[in-house]
Amino acid sequence: MLIFDLNPVFFTLGAVGFSLLIILLIDDKKILVTFSKFNIPLIKKGFHIKGEKSFFRLLFLYLAVLTFILQGQYLDFETIDADVHTYLLIGNDVLRGSLPYENQWDDKGPIFYIFYALLIFLSNKNLIVFKILSDIVLLFIAIGIAKLIYIQNKDRKEIQALVSSSFFILFLSTPWGSVEYSEIFCLFFMCPSFYLILKNESNKYLILYSGILYGLSTLVNQGAGIFIILFIYLFYKFNKTNNLVKFIAGFLIPHLAIFALYASKSLIDIYFSTLVTIPLEYSTQSFNLIYELTVFFRETLFYNPYLYLVVIFLIIFSAFKIIRNKSFDFDLFPYIGILLSVVFFFLGSTGYKHHLIFLLFFISLIPIAIPNSKKSYYWVFIILLISSLASLIPESSKKSFSNLTNLEEIYSNYPLRELSAQINNQFDTSFTVFSLDHSLILFYLDIKNEGYIIHPTNYAEPSIYNELVRIGRIIPDELPLQISKKPNVIICSQEIRELLVQVNCEVTDFYKGYRKIDTDLFFSSKKRTFYKDPYRSIDLYIRRN
Repeated sequence: MLIFDLNPVFFTLGAVGFSLLIILLIDDKKILVTFSKFNIPLIKKGFHIKGEKSFFRLLFLYLAVLTFILQGQYLDFETIDADVHTYLLIGNDVLRGSLPYENQWDDKGPIFYIFYALLIFLSNKNLIVFKILSDIVLLFIAIGIAKLIYIQNKDRKEIQALVSSSFFILFLSTPWGSVEYSEIFCLFFMCPSFYLILKNESNKYLILYSGILYGLSTLVNQGAGIFIILFIYLFYKFNKTNNLVKFIAGFLIPHLAIFALYASKSLIDIYFSTLVTIPLEYSTQSFNLIYELTVFFRETLFYNPYLYLVVIFLIIFSAFKIIRNKSFDFDLFPYIGILLSVVFFFLGSTGYKHHLIFLLFFISLIPIAIPNSKKSYYWVFIILLISSLASLIPESSKKSFSNLTNLEEIYSNYPLRELSAQINNQFDTSFTVFSLDHSLILFYLDIKNEGYIIHPTNYAEPSIYNELVRIGRIIPDELPLQISKKPNVIICSQEIRELLVQVNCEVTDFYKGYRKIDTDLFFSSKKRTFYKDPYRSIDLYIRRN
């Protein structure tokens, strides 16, 4: 029993120690000389990281450990956010041979659901494996951040790359920081797109490839189109505005290919509505965005005050740099990205915290703009990084170690998975399900929802609902219609009853012949965890024979 108690400790010490080793040994001769006095053979011989390849191999190993320590602590939660249910369901539908929006609808770009379908396929529809694969996507973005900083800076670029990529992973380790959101997959394409331009090489195909990658990112999340301004700035910075034609050509390639695919199935109406009409109408809605920003920073402070200090330090230091450097001869790239990210957040209109992922990405890139700062500046970052690691890793590593060594037990105790098995046992043949909440059950059952709209909150969004009615995908009385079809299973919740006035979702409102299933058993056990946020109720009705 003792060994299981000690393993997390060793895991923690190893992770922190490894991070310190990298920081101390990155091309700093003074530190090497100091450490050489201690009779440590590896250091005495002058060991330090030489060359880009060696550095990034070590960095990859370090960031991989950091990612799985911080993200692994959430594996015992079946899901972080109900949005993920929707994405999984449409991704699963793609694997059945349907295009996104063909049979089931949500408002993200088609490439996003195709990406989801790929991860579902690679994970063999195992949710835990799927989440681990998503963590790898986060890891590659962090490496991309390190690459961007490495190629832009000359002095202390290793330290800058290490610190910036570390903080991005730390930012995304907050309790709301699920890495399955569209913004993460969007950055998976956008980050290398920036890299190909910032490399500033003469290869004529790099600009084309960059345009293709950026085009794919806008087909993941339509809002990414706002960052075209940042790409224009980069072409202006490198005095290569003539390359804009190549970039736009590359941008259009995936768009034209996907458009042709939808045209071949006569789905242009829903394609255009999803990618253009609905996002534009959605952005005009009002929301208390200032309040949401306040909540975001409060939660970040509660999670880790050192991350809060990082943001404050960067803001103050950047402001000082801008005021002092009146010629503006520093790189505006990350600052323009930050500004556009704030605009993206406000245009999103809903104030959801995951809309700030772009902002965290560009905050992590600020060292690009201040390459020639004094050494004391970097030591502030190093101290903040070490403090963050020291405060987060002990508890996170203990939880992650427990999760990663008990994956089978965790998977077997996912409440919705177990509930899905119970539902399946109620029927000898195929059956229909109309889900107004907890659509993850449909993913486990491997069947489509009877309703066209999957995410239940979209029924309450006029910009979405009215547009889908206009193009004939649903009818004005869609909810009563689905109930009238008497599906074999109806899934709802108290939260949705309060949101959707069209249907109360109580058993008394349904046609006779339904019985309510007691679901408390699946959520009362301490071993079974569901949402990371406060638990939601579930109402489950099964039609009698």
